Amino acid sequence: MYTFSEPGYGVYHKPVAALAKKYAGDRVNDLSGKNFSEVLAKLNQNKPVWVIINATYKKLPKSEFITWQTKQGEIHITMREHSVLVTGYDDKYIYFNDPLNKHTRAPINDFILAWEQMGKQAIAL
Repeated sequence: MYTFSEPGYGVYHKPVAALAKKYAGDRVNDLSGKNFSEVLAKLNQNKPVWVIINATYKKLPKSEFITWQTKQGEIHITMREHSVLVTGYDDKYIYFNDPLNKHTRAPINDFILAWEQMGKQAIAL
């Protein structure tokens, strides 16, 4: 990704987890597909969690998604795909490091809905 004037797309958790395992081995915990309580449990252990989210940190309308045909079948994607490193939470907010938008928090319920919409993808060390 070199510019915001042209569309681009990132990767999902599998290639990132594979790369992390190359360097961190068995310390890598792929939490993808699990309940968000697993993410919170890692945060409670003072372990940050990398997640796939969208750039708005809230559930997107269907109009934000397009369908691509792949060898594995249809996939529904959004050009608003994003990822952040989640570092903490409280009863109102999720706190994270976001190199793109410089945001540091989002309402917890909105964040969880967006995370679920993007396939519940998360990796912790």
